[in-house]
Amino acid sequence: MKRLVRLFNAGIVFIVANLYGLIVGSKLFALGLISILLICAFLLINIFPSYHGRKMKTFRLRHCHNGSELLSIFLISSSLSVVYLTLLAFRLFPLLSLHWMTSFFIALAIELIVFINGIIRVYLTSQQLYIKWRIIGILVGWVPMVNLFVLVKIIKITRNESVFENQKIILNDKRKDQKICQTKYPLLM
Repeated sequence: MKRLVRLFNAGIVFIVANLYGLIVGSKLFALGLISILLICAFLLINIFPSYHGRKMKTFRLRHCHNGSELLSIFLISSSLSVVYLTLLAFRLFPLLSLHWMTSFFIALAIELIVFINGIIRVYLTSQQLYIKWRIIGILVGWVPMVNLFVLVKIIKITRNESVFENQKIILNDKRKDQKICQTKYPLLM
């Protein structure tokens, strides 16, 4: 279910990122209301990317999980956008190269919004990312193809961190009444 929601959210981000190209490519200029609804859905995805993130027990874990979810959505939608814009370039290049450039820069801006939102959330809230992966992410972020491997590693680290720590909090809350850690005889020094 989580993957289906993630794919749905990535589809909305992809459509919003390439809305200009879709409208110009299909000659449908009467998509005003649908465009407004898609942009509102895009804004909601940026604020609340995951329903599962709401189940996290702490503010830090919630934002760490939502950041990794935004980065996953970015990875899926940007991959689709690259394929779509490549196909659109071959279709529109001889006649409407200005439309393609406009579509490219709009898609780039929308994808960057999702990426920056996710990476800021992850960098500010993750404890297991350490300084090493933060610096590697910043330095390798400009190297094509290598940045994708680092991004996948960052997503994996932060998602596992948020899920594991949340499960530990839930387990500790369940065992609180059992007083497992309480000693039978007090220690005297």
